[in-house]
Amino acid sequence: HELKCAMASIVLDQGERIVAVNSAWTRLCGFSASEALGSSPKLLQGPKTDTREARAFAEACRLGAASTTLTNYRKDGSPFTHRITSRRVLDACGRVYYLSEGREVHGVLSLLPSSHVARLFCVTLPRLAAALPPLAALYAAREVANHASDRWPGGSVTGGLLLLAAGTGLLLSLASA
Repeated sequence: HELKCAMASIVLDQGERIVAVNSAWTRLCGFSASEALGSSPKLLQGPKTDTREARAFAEACRLGAASTTLTNYRKDGSPFTHRITSRRVLDACGRVYYLSEGREVHGVLSLLPSSHVARLFCVTLPRLAAALPPLAALYAAREVANHASDRWPGGSVTGGLLLLAAGTGLLLSLASA
């Protein structure tokens, strides 16, 4: 089963077995559709996969929708970090499926699970930014906000900047930027 979508996409059945993949997913992961169909997405897990984060993601998917960033492994064993968003969907007969879309991500924040990024974004960075000169803090805020908007559904760069700015005293500077 081939999905038509630009992002790497898979569909899981209620038993969490892969029932469809697209060519972007096969290119990203290195498995052919025939190798993936009927398998669990766990075939991508390896030594650096945060299994706690993967379990939390799967549980959130069962409840409706979820997003996370995980390090997984291609068929050749090489690691990659990807941002995954999944939602629970029903077909016309009422059967449950999970549609997951993702893309490979790069950079420092891509290496951290979502729970660590939340702590970094809401606690650590405001403290760090308070100790930086204003322009350095503004640059750091923009970089973090750009990455953070990819980490949470509905996140925005502006919202991220304002949240970080609230902890750094840069709110007026950002509002006029």
